[in-house]
Amino acid sequence: MQDSKRRLLIAGGALFAPSALFAQAKDPKVARIGWLGTGFSGSTRALELFRQRLRELNYVEGRDLVLEVVWADAEQTKVPVLAKELTQRKVDVIVVGGTTGARATQSATSGIPIVAAGASDLAEAGLIKSLAKPGGNLTGISVNSPDAATKQTELMREIMPNARRAAVLWQGPRSPFLERQRKELEATLPARFELTWHTARVRSDLPPVFEAIHIFRPEFLVVLTDPVAFANRKELAGYVTNAKIPAVYGFREFVESGGLVSYGANILQSFRLAADYVDRILKGAKPADMPVQIPTKLELAVNIGAARALGLRFPQAMLARADVIVP
Repeated sequence: MQDSKRRLLIAGGALFAPSALFAQAKDPKVARIGWLGTGFSGSTRALELFRQRLRELNYVEGRDLVLEVVWADAEQTKVPVLAKELTQRKVDVIVVGGTTGARATQSATSGIPIVAAGASDLAEAGLIKSLAKPGGNLTGISVNSPDAATKQTELMREIMPNARRAAVLWQGPRSPFLERQRKELEATLPARFELTWHTARVRSDLPPVFEAIHIFRPEFLVVLTDPVAFANRKELAGYVTNAKIPAVYGFREFVESGGLVSYGANILQSFRLAADYVDRILKGAKPADMPVQIPTKLELAVNIGAARALGLRFPQAMLARADVIVP
């Protein structure tokens, strides 16, 4: 009789065990993903593409994960406070845009994994040990190519072969990457080429900088990649159009906002790729072992209407190799 009861209990356990396992499978841990919209990621389009890629990876918001979204100002003054806020929300991963955002977030936490998108050289900035093996809690996707500024200037000289005066708009020597861009750009220009540098670190710097550029009267303008310029790209495009100054930029978004020409990585693609990094981290990968991706292709974008308004024409060879043509 006791043996019969024992067999019944075992059988009952076998019957109930699958139900318990099924209940556990139906109640997985919901991941919390922090999104710190700053600089280049401070747009709803970047967030939309990130979400789209998560869906493609079979994540459903509310079922598998929730997004904790906070937005910083264009000058990124609120970034340190917002980064700390996300750590207090106990998120599992933080996605942040740009090198400045990555630095602030890394200062706020050494334990939560961080994925930086739209960043410059994170190793050169001293935030990771190397691109191949970051070694800490930060990894991500870089969108900066060291020779991009040189290539951008070469494009303008291809459009305007007789130009001898140019201005550069940048954030100033705030990082080793930007300083290296400056040295490389100056080294590739002819000795008699006049080049002036104009610094805009916050939006309020733009009007006096525009005035200084107007006084110099450059034949073209090079806008180096930085969050302030990106956040105010429509204002920039409007200024150079009204001032009749041809300008070259680092991202296609400037051209889509009315700018003349751009050459650089696809910054929005870096936020799609950030979703793949998040997926791997949620499955157990460590940022310390995840190599930082660097651009494998830079895209050329041209704006035919902007060229027409400036009385310019793109060389046919340039049009033939353009990735994006805005009518």
